[in-house]
Amino acid sequence: MRGQVSIGPAYQGRDGSERIDMGQPENRSVRQIEEEIEQTRTQLASTIDQLVYRTKPATIVQRSKDQAVDTLREATYTPDGQLRTERVAIAAAVVVALIGLAIYRRTRG
Repeated sequence: MRGQVSIGPAYQGRDGSERIDMGQPENRSVRQIEEEIEQTRTQLASTIDQLVYRTKPATIVQRSKDQAVDTLREATYTPDGQLRTERVAIAAAVVVALIGLAIYRRTRG
């Protein structure tokens, strides 16, 4: 059994990748283990790259901006692309009221 290492059988992990159950012995060659280690390193590097990208401030700002635009679009347009005039009218009235209030406060105070 020279060059063989005993480890358990493979099973599928939550992310769909192959995992090894270390509790059940199985004969595997050193080459197979090295290949698995290299595959794991590649997956880990990819995961780290994704985390670095997702935590960049510019990425977070862009994601937040895209989310705000989508929310506004959903609030002001129907699924078939028609403008929801009643909602736009309410928003416009609120903006006009706030501007009027700001002008009133400046002239009074």
